[in-house]
Amino acid sequence: TGGTWRRADMQTIFIPPSVRGAILARVERLPLPAQDALRLAAILGREFDFATLHSASEQDEEALIAALERAERAQLIGESPRAGRMAFTFAHALIPFALRESLSGLRRQRLHRRAALAIEAARPNDVESLAYHFAAAGERDKAIEYSRRAAERAEALYAYDVVIQHLQMALELVEADGRSEMRLTLLEELADAHHLHGEHAAAIALYQEALGRLQSLANADKWMAVRLHRKIGETFNRLAKNAEIEQFKTAARSSLENGLKLVEGEAPHPESAHLLTTLANYAYWSSYAPTGALPDQGPMEHYARAAVAMAEQLDAPVELSAALEALANIYSTQGLFRERMEIALRRLALSRDPRFTDRSEQVNILCQAGTALLSVGDYAQALTYLLEAERLAEHIR
Repeated sequence: TGGTWRRADMQTIFIPPSVRGAILARVERLPLPAQDALRLAAILGREFDFATLHSASEQDEEALIAALERAERAQLIGESPRAGRMAFTFAHALIPFALRESLSGLRRQRLHRRAALAIEAARPNDVESLAYHFAAAGERDKAIEYSRRAAERAEALYAYDVVIQHLQMALELVEADGRSEMRLTLLEELADAHHLHGEHAAAIALYQEALGRLQSLANADKWMAVRLHRKIGETFNRLAKNAEIEQFKTAARSSLENGLKLVEGEAPHPESAHLLTTLANYAYWSSYAPTGALPDQGPMEHYARAAVAMAEQLDAPVELSAALEALANIYSTQGLFRERMEIALRRLALSRDPRFTDRSEQVNILCQAGTALLSVGDYAQALTYLLEAERLAEHIR
């Protein structure tokens, strides 16, 4: 659909009884050990390797080899060696599906657990498979752990739709368990994923849900509340649709004001610096003048300079870079292009700091440095940074 593959929920797929019966009839002609081997293999998927199957199986090696040979002669599976390991593939995708469907829920759960333990022992970094099998086995803690690790891996590859799938599964498992702290963590992580995926309205709704749950807890984490308030405002700043802007305008303003109240009187903190930067950007995009702005300058510059000063005091390169970007936006609107260029080059130097690990943001900073240099006519240097941005973007895909 639309140039991409779309798969229905497995629970909604239906095999006609005649097809299912024909497949099972072929399997049931085999000896019981071969049938057991195929049902376990079906849990592993359309393709499976011998080592994992053997580790998960209760049969000894010779018995398992004999069982697979019988299944191969019956044309139910075929050998498909993969990179030095012996693997097999079911002759048709409906065969493992019918075999899984023929199992009782309890037996299927037991086989998934055996598969999960075998994979965990042999391939502990196969976090996607482990998340799936532990979830199907009813092992919630393990399933949540591996789902979050799979989400982290997908985020590193900028596969945000996959991140959302893994975190959604983890959240559903936690909802069934009723653990408040983990639910809060997952709600925020899922909101972050929607934000990165450009689904800003969905992200704000999830941040609001997390904030509501946090505020209902005794001894709620104050800095988590500040962070969630800030992220609501930060995401609001990226909304592009007028209907969504109107929908969340009041909530965003309220969140930023509440965040500001929470940090009032506190010692410098990275979250406070982030919040001040978000306030500057909010004022930039909405021309909002929050109470407390200095009388002799606009709220944008007031909050941007306060964020820069705090980030400098904290020696925090990531927070300082973000605050400087807010200040650069102000200079741009004032036509102060050389000042904007100086900030862009300062941000570029900050992005070389080993503590600055966001490669995607490094690409953005290189692009902004190139654009700032173009605005003052330094085309040769601009081209150097833009080409570097292109190379880095290609490298991180």
